[in-house]
Amino acid sequence: MDTRFLESFVVVVEAGSIAAASRRLNVTQAALAQRLKALERDIGVPLVSRVGQTVKPTAAGLAVMGKAHELLATVRQIRAVAAEDANIGELRLGAISTAMIGILPTALEDFCRSLPRVTVHLTPDISEALFASVVEGNLDAAVIIRPPHFTIPKTCDWKVLLEEEFIVLKSAAVACDDGLALLREQPFIRYDRNHWDGQIAERFLSKNDIHPQERFELDGFDAIAALVRKNLGVSLVPNSYLPGALSGDLVKVSLGAEQPFREIIFLSNRSSPNSRFLEIFHQCLKSGVAASQDRRGG
Repeated sequence: MDTRFLESFVVVVEAGSIAAASRRLNVTQAALAQRLKALERDIGVPLVSRVGQTVKPTAAGLAVMGKAHELLATVRQIRAVAAEDANIGELRLGAISTAMIGILPTALEDFCRSLPRVTVHLTPDISEALFASVVEGNLDAAVIIRPPHFTIPKTCDWKVLLEEEFIVLKSAAVACDDGLALLREQPFIRYDRNHWDGQIAERFLSKNDIHPQERFELDGFDAIAALVRKNLGVSLVPNSYLPGALSGDLVKVSLGAEQPFREIIFLSNRSSPNSRFLEIFHQCLKSGVAASQDRRGG
């Protein structure tokens, strides 16, 4: 059995479609479909069913999933042991969007210079999904927001990389420069409370007894900024979530000493066979944080 085919099956089931899995694995949809068919021929039963663009595991596929995770983890451990002295291996990392364009490029540059024979597989996603992937062992580590409402399990290690304050984002056409007054008096464009950033913002509003005039609730900071730019309301977002360079028609307003903040952390799975590489990558991340803060002026 080719373990690549087994990994492809796992990713297809987790992604829910051939198209999404092909993007994650960086292979064509046709090649991915062929891998699934070859695996099903090898095992002897259908493992997935297709309804339109959606792919779901069959009963046999569900039974295979748990063992597939165990087998793939064992294969990674074998490879890590074999490559330990040669600095050869692979890391499966995830990162939120702001880290992908902020601290990660410098960290990856340093890491690849130090360990050029270590392959890095990078998965961009939201914190909630990346957290689950690290806990389940599908990723070695990820750069995510620290969960605001529950404790990280002891099966994982985590280290704070930086803290980011929340600011009020407003249109330049709005004269007021008092952050709390803006939240109380202006129409409010809320970031989706299903996401951890949205939950941090909601806790701040509740703590300060602010009941905003909610106009929109949506997922996506570029979309929020576009609505703020049209003077459709103000929003409460992390400072790093400003779309590109801050243009003259958008203004960020500080909330002062009581401002909410989020912690960006490096979360890793303690059972990862690549702990040595992860420690080196963490050191590279700290350099990436320093470089990012220098670009932002501290």
